[in-house]
Amino acid sequence: SIRATDLEADVRFLAGDAMGGRLTDTDGNRQAAEFISSRFARFGLSAVGSDETHFQRFDLMTNRLGDRNRLRVLGLRPMDRQFGDEFYPDPASASGESGGAVVFVGFGIAAPSLGHDDYRTATLTGKVALMLNHEPGEFDAESRFEGVVTSEESRSVRKILAAQARGAVAVLLAPDIHNHPGQRGLTRPIHGVWPERPPRVARYHLASWLTEVRIPVIQISATLAGQIVEDAGRSFEELAAAAERLGGVAAEELSGPWVELTTSVHRRTVPTRNVVGLVEGADARYRDEWIVISAHYDHVGRGSRQNSRGGIGEIHNGADDNA
Repeated sequence: SIRATDLEADVRFLAGDAMGGRLTDTDGNRQAAEFISSRFARFGLSAVGSDETHFQRFDLMTNRLGDRNRLRVLGLRPMDRQFGDEFYPDPASASGESGGAVVFVGFGIAAPSLGHDDYRTATLTGKVALMLNHEPGEFDAESRFEGVVTSEESRSVRKILAAQARGAVAVLLAPDIHNHPGQRGLTRPIHGVWPERPPRVARYHLASWLTEVRIPVIQISATLAGQIVEDAGRSFEELAAAAERLGGVAAEELSGPWVELTTSVHRRTVPTRNVVGLVEGADARYRDEWIVISAHYDHVGRGSRQNSRGGIGEIHNGADDNA
């Protein structure tokens, strides 16, 4: 049976000061995982994780900005573009140098299950893919994508990998000025993506995705995207509107501009683990059906300020988030 005293004991342990707020990649976080594993074993849950344990091991990744990030657009004046105001590397970017002619691929989404493919007419081998952030019908509740809520298919890393798989040597991500009219700068300012001081709680990415990205990727301003497109005799506003086409855009090579870019992003791998256990059902009719119940055991650790006793950081215990 479920008893209040048992629940309280578990929460007091997981949310206790000794756990230090269970921040990822800390001893408190690792101890919390061991505790949950022991509970799963005590309850008789089958060990279906790595190496016949309750742990599903995987890697996260953090990154920091390097000091060699450059963008040149041959055919425009000035050719060298301004870092921070006109461009910066996307957090998913690999470090490297690349360049080529530019091909506009709409939102850069390949989603066969939704009947959408922005690459069906694209020839990207050796080219730089220019795509819009977000998704078609972003504020349309009837959209075949999520509509209003960001869809899985519109994740930047999925778009990048789709373009890379088709031969793109680099990716330019630009603001969606059709769904966000009046946008002239970057989709997000650089300080919101690459803060001058590393955040206390690191921003984690799934390493298995990021390690697949092998090409430079940069975010560019709407103004710069407009200049690149206009240099080829086209209108960025018209291309952005055409990207809303049901089923995907007709990709278009922009004759004229030639892009050269260098990105510098330092990646760090952080091993971690989920804790998983299986309760097998008793009814053979439903043996192929699964129910997944999940919760997170990490929290945000300690604050950055000294407490009244001179110790560093107030502990964020995380009782209801999510002990």
